[in-house]
Amino acid sequence: MISKRLTAMMAGAALSALVGCMTTTDTPAPSEHLAAYAASTNYPSVKAEQSTEVGVTIEPSSKTLRVLNFGQKSIDNCEVWLNGTFVYKVDTIPGDGYVTLREADFYDRFGHSYADTQSTPSRIELRYGDHLWTMLGPIVQ
Repeated sequence: MISKRLTAMMAGAALSALVGCMTTTDTPAPSEHLAAYAASTNYPSVKAEQSTEVGVTIEPSSKTLRVLNFGQKSIDNCEVWLNGTFVYKVDTIPGDGYVTLREADFYDRFGHSYADTQSTPSRIELRYGDHLWTMLGPIVQ
């Protein structure tokens, strides 16, 4: 009697463990997060000012942008905008450093990726705090 009860308990535990291994998480893909962020933000309404401390280079062959921070302080919690429509949220651009961003990671508010445009951005801006900066460049490499 005890062995039947023990066998049933072990079978139940094994089944629970198997089901636990089979469950999947509903974590969205990174592109879904990026598109959701773009859908929830608007292009800044302030007039853009020319930056003297932030520049940008474009590498068409790899479809990437490099945002360069010439200042000493890091730029935290900012947005990079392409052509006033496509946005990417950047956590940190280190002082005297840069970040490399993929064009495919920029989305508009409708969920379209900039990569689908098959074009080179003509206007690249950085929103930081209450300011909108037109970056130096772009320099196409």
